[in-house]
Amino acid sequence: MSRMPALLPGFTPLSEVENRVDATVNLLGVVADTRPPKMSAGSDWMVTFKICDQTCPDEASSVSIRAFKPIMDQLPQIRSNGDIILIKSVKLQRYQDKIFGITSFTTTWIISYLPAISNTVPSTVTFPASMRPQPMELSQLKGLRNWWSSVGGASSTGNAHMGNYQNIPVGSGSMPQTNYQMPPLNNHQVMAPQGNTYQNQAPGIKKGSLKFSLIRDMQVNNFYDLIGLVVKTFSATQNFTLYITDYSRNPMVHSYEWPGNNAGEEDEEGNFSRAKRGDGKWPGPWGQYTLQITLWDEHAVAARQILQEAVGVYVGLKNVRAKKNGDGRLEGVLHGEKTMRPGLYLIDDMRDQRVKDIIQRKKEYTRRFNANKNQHEQEQEARMAALRKKKAEVEAERKERQEKGNQYIDCERQESAIPTPLSEILRAPCINRNYHVFCRVVDYTPEKLEDFSKEIKVNNPNDDYKSPTDPWIWRFALLLRDKEGQEARVIVEGKDAEGFLGLDAVDLRKDKMALSCLRERLFLVWGDLEERKSRKMLKEAQPLKRKRNNDDGPKKKRETDRLGRPVKRHSKEPSSDLDTIDSEGDSDSDEEDSGERGKMFLSCIREYTVSGKKLHKLFGTAIRYS
Repeated sequence: MSRMPALLPGFTPLSEVENRVDATVNLLGVVADTRPPKMSAGSDWMVTFKICDQTCPDEASSVSIRAFKPIMDQLPQIRSNGDIILIKSVKLQRYQDKIFGITSFTTTWIISYLPAISNTVPSTVTFPASMRPQPMELSQLKGLRNWWSSVGGASSTGNAHMGNYQNIPVGSGSMPQTNYQMPPLNNHQVMAPQGNTYQNQAPGIKKGSLKFSLIRDMQVNNFYDLIGLVVKTFSATQNFTLYITDYSRNPMVHSYEWPGNNAGEEDEEGNFSRAKRGDGKWPGPWGQYTLQITLWDEHAVAARQILQEAVGVYVGLKNVRAKKNGDGRLEGVLHGEKTMRPGLYLIDDMRDQRVKDIIQRKKEYTRRFNANKNQHEQEQEARMAALRKKKAEVEAERKERQEKGNQYIDCERQESAIPTPLSEILRAPCINRNYHVFCRVVDYTPEKLEDFSKEIKVNNPNDDYKSPTDPWIWRFALLLRDKEGQEARVIVEGKDAEGFLGLDAVDLRKDKMALSCLRERLFLVWGDLEERKSRKMLKEAQPLKRKRNNDDGPKKKRETDRLGRPVKRHSKEPSSDLDTIDSEGDSDSDEEDSGERGKMFLSCIREYTVSGKKLHKLFGTAIRYS
């Protein structure tokens, strides 16, 4: 009798399985008996076969292997007794005083078929198909086949060493022919024999099951059986993420926003409003139609094997738990089970009514989406036209500022600046922000330039704010007017004033040279505003001067006639110097209107509050003076 080589490390002889119950083992054996595939108590396909080896050569000691798969073609394809199988990751379980090897999603196998013609090389298949047998594994298969041949197992007429096992006749390499017929899966899914092969209809979740649900009917903390179209997959180290849709909308799932949108989400009637952000890489559908499901354990292993970026296929999932993610959105999760029952399977039968319903809902979704898309594109074109018009207006305004604005004043970011009207700044609530304003100076305070700098009283010589050797600071205010005629008062002080004027603050009443430089630079800002304001102040001061003279000087004696009556005079000549000043004042007013006013310029205004009052100050603006 031929002896087979010693088992590879990690493999368990069949004689030791009694001591390895509830353990996951690797087994090697020759098929001694097999049963046709059939549906399990659930919705999976199941096949049972017995194997033996040198340590268990009779029926009493053989080990039964029971494999479960959602699709019959994925079961171990046992052709006849005498096939050799090397199977890994089988869990040993005791059932009715018998030990069964139960497959899981991690189970792999190599099958060496009994040659139809003696002395020919046996053919082999693997699962998954991408797995390649190792030389040592092939050596084990060959050794077991040699042992099987030495005991007469290669003969198709019988095998005395197999006891009561009955060999299934070897055909032309196909599965054994049988009259076995599967019960209906539903009203159209039936397993019927066709020649030597079975017509494989993918098993589905029972339509009458209380657990079967559409995505739109799912609620948190419940378990569901689902069928959907795969739109995206993502494989991680420990899990597998699946995105499926059945084109039914659930407002609790994540909303995938169309990149063409600008605000909002899909409403209850299914209309796609504009969204702030778009999921540019999302393949669709847009809106709340897609459920994210995370697969763990054996389900993740199965997904990597049967999906592999298989976007666009229909899948079924069983016992999916609905839960909320960290964002409060609905998603699904599928964890491993002790029974190792499959929870994910492919659907190849497009005749399934639930698949037909998904296709119909997809058509309706596509029709509705295209209608909304056309409307959004028209609205987008109108918005773009308005933006182009606004951009042209801004560009024209920028050119106007360059051509007609004050060329002696610069400000921060003036190339890309969009001026804000003063009316909008004054009307808006205080939010302490910065603005660009296109304006001119129409007034200022204090009245005299000598008072534009203030002396700082230093109480503490160690005060870091200002050194005792430099006790002066700029502080004055400008009244700005924009092209709409709106006016606003802004404060100019401290470092911002130094940057604006390009001068350090000094005592202007003593430093006449600094006062002259200040007057020249401000002339570039406001033109002859100081001269016009000085004339106006002089005009307003003359009546007060006359009143003081009349009140303080001797009273003039009234002229009377001989009867003591007052004499009335009607002379066109001025009776005093005041009339001459008034006349000159009138002509001076005309001169004010024809004087050289300061040009408009772009400035930076900062908004702030003091004791709840909204104020504004000038910053980031400078006079170009050489």
